[in-house]
Amino acid sequence: MDEQQQRGYHDCVMRLYDAPGDPEVRDAMLVFGDVLQTEGDPRGELVALGDALSQARRAGDRALQKELQTSIDSHIDTHRRDLLGPLDWLRQFERAIALEWRGGYIYAARLDIRHVREEWPEFEPEELVGMLLASPSARFMRRLAVRVRRHGDVVRVARLLADTQDGSSRISPHTPPLEELIIGPSPRPRRLVKREATDRPLMGFRYSGNAVSHLQLNRLVEPYPGLYMLSLDDLVSPLPMGKMTPEKVASIRAMAGAEPGNIVYNRVRRTALGRALWAYEPHIRKAALDVIAKLGEFAAGFLPSLELMLRPRFMARQVAVINCLSTMGATSSSAVPTLLGMTGRVRHYDAETRSAAGSAAARILAQLRGK
Repeated sequence: MDEQQQRGYHDCVMRLYDAPGDPEVRDAMLVFGDVLQTEGDPRGELVALGDALSQARRAGDRALQKELQTSIDSHIDTHRRDLLGPLDWLRQFERAIALEWRGGYIYAARLDIRHVREEWPEFEPEELVGMLLASPSARFMRRLAVRVRRHGDVVRVARLLADTQDGSSRISPHTPPLEELIIGPSPRPRRLVKREATDRPLMGFRYSGNAVSHLQLNRLVEPYPGLYMLSLDDLVSPLPMGKMTPEKVASIRAMAGAEPGNIVYNRVRRTALGRALWAYEPHIRKAALDVIAKLGEFAAGFLPSLELMLRPRFMARQVAVINCLSTMGATSSSAVPTLLGMTGRVRHYDAETRSAAGSAAARILAQLRGK
């Protein structure tokens, strides 16, 4: 590919991450994949395999999903130096890393640092996260979850991610456009706190006898302008949206009447919608959920956030979240096991929520079967 084609391919990767349910973007990505394969670029085969896996998920074909995932893992292993770079070292720890690939690049990553440090205690958490950031395939990554043991490790990883300038860091020339970031003992946050992230310092701690100063969270938010979900120590902090006047809430609601592409492909609107989705105030969150329900499959990029919100007692009125999943149809097939599990958990969900979960699961399964 020449430089112009390369830019077109990278733009297509970003659009695929914005709206994985857009058929026009999918077709364009497959064309780029064919060009890459013709040139012998290992990302070309990864594009084709990733697309086939996505279609198998939409069809609910678990056997084919397993077969394709095996093919992807084998392809990455064959071309690990080109695709993974320094990240290849971490793959020896099977439970330490999980990567989701889309469009030939890493879309989402989960690091469980605990499993690495059991065998290599001399490695610090920020060194391991640095290996991921230095990978040539992480430059467009949208979602990152880092599981650690101690609060001190949360601070160290946060400091590393905040250490950027002019779009690059001391580890990588590219700062990934993260939208969701989780650092803590659990990959699933426990609750949503009231104070905005920029108002709350990440508390100081003592490590090896040396006091470490507070890290102000706005230092972590600023390098990632598209970030709309931040969980530290299992607590989600609402991200700044400015003063939420009635006019601003009305502007969120007005998105329901806009063309889907004018929201999901518009970075400012997309971020505003995501931050409203994770707002502490229920009426703001409800406005965002109404917009996402209108977007349907175009809102599939918000699917991980919606699934996190289904945790027992995480938030009131989970029915609105379930309705969003239902409008996405087959695109939200990954949520079906959770929805079915909710129907029998009498102690954790009320009757209305359990009924809505069962109906949504039935609707999604019906679409998977082509009914």
